[in-house]
Amino acid sequence: MDICQSDPVTRFAHPRAFAGFIDSCGIAAGPWLASHALPTLHDDPGELIPVLKAWSLFDCLAAQSGLTQLGWLVGQSAGSAAMEPNLAVTLQNVPTPFYGLQRILRHTRSKESSHISQGVLLRAQEVVYFTHYGGLKAALGYHHSQNYQLRVYMSLFRSLFGSDWLPSQIGIESHCVPHGLDEMLPGVEILSGQPYGYILFPKALLARPVALHAEQTRSAYRESQSGYVKSLRTILESFLPYGYVSQEEVAEEMGSSVRTVTRRLSDYGLTYGMLIDALRFERARAALDSAEVRLIDVAALAGVEDQGDFTRLFKRISGLTPSEYRYFLHEGDCTE
Repeated sequence: MDICQSDPVTRFAHPRAFAGFIDSCGIAAGPWLASHALPTLHDDPGELIPVLKAWSLFDCLAAQSGLTQLGWLVGQSAGSAAMEPNLAVTLQNVPTPFYGLQRILRHTRSKESSHISQGVLLRAQEVVYFTHYGGLKAALGYHHSQNYQLRVYMSLFRSLFGSDWLPSQIGIESHCVPHGLDEMLPGVEILSGQPYGYILFPKALLARPVALHAEQTRSAYRESQSGYVKSLRTILESFLPYGYVSQEEVAEEMGSSVRTVTRRLSDYGLTYGMLIDALRFERARAALDSAEVRLIDVAALAGVEDQGDFTRLFKRISGLTPSEYRYFLHEGDCTE
């Protein structure tokens, strides 16, 4: 399902999460869904509905329950399960946290909600993931929606940074911090009245391995390191020192077609480009662990002849230059 509507729309999964939470609190959600001409709790969560109808429902449910922090509570309850399942599979196989952030961005824009403005800002020492709906801030339920989004993103980011991870700072557009939010996010600085909602964390986190890879907690990731994908990786590794190898060549080595390779990789949330990126990054990262290996030699090990091309490739995958990565890896937070 690709979103390409002229009016703002979102997946029904999100208002359904609000309705389901309210139902669990003993408040019947069915009549509220009906009064907003929305599907029932048993209908397809992938159905597209008008954003403003969803937000109006959020506002009514918050007023009915008396929970000013409803968006945060629903986001915490739903977590990453609120998103389409294939996103979770993709995040299990990304080579770096930054790559995962980019996949979340791409997925949200094309699969979850239209008309949403999101991005990742890389500062000297910090990373900012922001979200905003331009021109809709005054709509009923907007702030509940944003709070819900931020909490769902936190759950997604924990698959990259670790189950106990918390951001350094969160910004919300509302001028009032919801009741109890300080207790829900201990140690997190919360700033209200911001121009957009955002999650801020140290840039040094980008130099860490993806949490799912390190913890080996998801069966889908473990499976991706054996069988078909493992065989494919072995072939690619043999070609890597000689530069880029086409998917057609690899398919021939595997005794299959390009279409079959593409389909089998998609079962693990992978693309051929992602697999190449992962292999190059793994080789480069292993070499960068040693402060004595020259960057030009690291580039060669990753199958890239030109050091400038290698730096651009490395930053596209990790969000860091090779020098930044090496510094964060050995020194922690850096200053310019």
